[in-house]
Amino acid sequence: CQKSGHYARDCKAPRAEPAATVPQGGRPTAKGRVYCMGTEVSGQVAMLSMRIVR
Repeated sequence: CQKSGHYARDCKAPRAEPAATVPQGGRPTAKGRVYCMGTEVSGQVAMLSMRIVR
């Protein structure tokens, strides 16, 4: 109600309903991507080497 003299939790005015979230422009929700990195290739352990550049 934005009136002074009381806390929001003690306000007697009816609460407004929160607005429903509607996708803008009718676009679908974005899909995430998953990346997987392993050390095995076709049952054999791959040799990984790391090079530190100074």
